[in-house]
Amino acid sequence: MRHEGRLPGSRPLIAVGVISALLLALTPLASVALAEAGTPGERLSAFDIDPLPGDGKQDARGVCSDGTTMWVVEERGYKLFAYTLEQDALTRNENGDISLSGQNVPGGCTTDGTTIWVADDEVNKLVAYNIADKDPDTAKDFTTLTGTVRLTGIAADSLTMWVADVTDKKLYAYVLADRTPDSTRNIALHEDNTTPQGLWTDGTTMWVADNTDAHFFAYELATGDRDTAKEFAATDATNVQGIWSNGSVLWAVNRAAKQVTGNKVLAYRMPVSLSSDASLSALALSGVTLSPAFAAGTTGYTAAVGHGVTATTVTATASDENASVAVTPGDADGGTEGHQVDLPVGEAVITVE
Repeated sequence: MRHEGRLPGSRPLIAVGVISALLLALTPLASVALAEAGTPGERLSAFDIDPLPGDGKQDARGVCSDGTTMWVVEERGYKLFAYTLEQDALTRNENGDISLSGQNVPGGCTTDGTTIWVADDEVNKLVAYNIADKDPDTAKDFTTLTGTVRLTGIAADSLTMWVADVTDKKLYAYVLADRTPDSTRNIALHEDNTTPQGLWTDGTTMWVADNTDAHFFAYELATGDRDTAKEFAATDATNVQGIWSNGSVLWAVNRAAKQVTGNKVLAYRMPVSLSSDASLSALALSGVTLSPAFAAGTTGYTAAVGHGVTATTVTATASDENASVAVTPGDADGGTEGHQVDLPVGEAVITVE
């Protein structure tokens, strides 16, 4: 995962040929400012949506976002209520609301940034809406959910739509492009995950909210195996429904009894929030001896290189296994393994970030 942004400080440099310095700069990506250290799964009440808007007969179900706007599905109001995601707050955005008047029982939702799909568990269908004009987009509806008995939550990555079936205790997969079943990506839920509701995926892991256990279960998409290290309790939730996360914070709808006020969206710290560790665990340049010798806490290196050395292969490993390392100049020889950098006569500067 590429970390975007840069730690405070000077631009990272390495000098090869005659000399400069190295600084690795890898920082967490968070659209909401919650990158500071904290306990995984802890409640972040400052980011709750409480109370939800409505006429006193709220029946909140799903939540989804395109990273800029967050929508909350209100079943009996037949509407997607919109909020703007800001650095330190969620702001109500009535202009972003979308009517769901054509649906029977709107539930979970998910979006690819252009289209929002809203589950309708009465007719076993996913209804599509165009975000730009807020109109239904029937060409993108999922009208035949083969095998699904009673759908609840939904989630998608760039290729697949998953639908939670509370009866079968399974996540059914469909090809997003043509809406056909893809049984190779189905996920059988653990026996403890008795009442699956909301879903959210980061493309590697799927989180499944369970309103009986008040727990967020986690499954690896590649294998379908449960990953307990990424799970946490739905603290303060009495009836957890839809979920969505920006990678640092997970928001979960807590649904009150029908036609009763008290619906809210609760916020939790994700157990896999991006690390603020911006160090390297290893650094080497072929044919080059760094001075001083590499150490994780050292940010400046120099080296003298003979005229016969015309290129070097840079090998840099981030301490955080979820981080990526970028080297500039770009790879001079894409056909050879490793990142090659040409070394002209004189000073050459290599940037690692």
